[in-house]
Amino acid sequence: MSKDSGVTIKQPMTGKKSLYESGLTLIHPFYGEAKRFKLLYGNWMEYSVEIKDKLNIVVVDDCGTPAMHDLMTSAYVKHCDFNFDIFRITKNLRYNTPGALNLGILASKTEYILIMDSDCTFNPEEMHKIMEIKPEDDWTYRFPRNRITNNAHWKTNDRYLPCTMLFNKDEYLHINGFDEDFTGEYSKGYAFFDNHFDRKLVDRGLHIGIIPWITATEYMDDFVGERISRTKNEEAVNRKLMYDKVNKTVPESKHVLRFPWERTFHHRR
Repeated sequence: MSKDSGVTIKQPMTGKKSLYESGLTLIHPFYGEAKRFKLLYGNWMEYSVEIKDKLNIVVVDDCGTPAMHDLMTSAYVKHCDFNFDIFRITKNLRYNTPGALNLGILASKTEYILIMDSDCTFNPEEMHKIMEIKPEDDWTYRFPRNRITNNAHWKTNDRYLPCTMLFNKDEYLHINGFDEDFTGEYSKGYAFFDNHFDRKLVDRGLHIGIIPWITATEYMDDFVGERISRTKNEEAVNRKLMYDKVNKTVPESKHVLRFPWERTFHHRR
């Protein structure tokens, strides 16, 4: 199975409404990454009024330390002037990114969803381009990346980000979202939930496209000074789980949000 199976360059886009018309929810999972949160928060503050009026930003705290809502009382986070929610998972399940994303998506109210890892963002100019596009319901969209790093080798990799994607919420619901069997608490592994999500999209007859004229920013570990460690063995465990599910030797999970959670911050413009 190719890493880019089913992925094509996508243009033009011929949906009925722009995201400025329909609205958009941006979802980020976090796990105690205060420095990354500060970077992204500063970027969100720079978005135009036009963007802030139509964008909802959701952070899902995967039971990390510090808690993300506690950062809202610190000196560098104040004068919040955008639509912003923080949800916190209150049981520490190792590597529960698929569950965190499911929580944010199911809590969202907009037709379209944009998910991104905690080390990624769109600067104001690129977010404006996103809000102008007219997405199609049967497409999931990906974006090339600009890596912020002092490592020359890392810098050259501008391949699309697997876990930065824009999609229709109804189509997400039809494939039952991200499979929480990939959560480390259950699998003892890490990652590959997004690759598995792609396979479910393709199996349903949906399309995966790269939007080459909009670029995401990715802040690498050496720039931020924050790192979440994982092992090659943990990745191998979830890679095998993905293939087992693709080959139907392990069934798809139908059970989402297998954890307690609460909303810990809420603000509207």
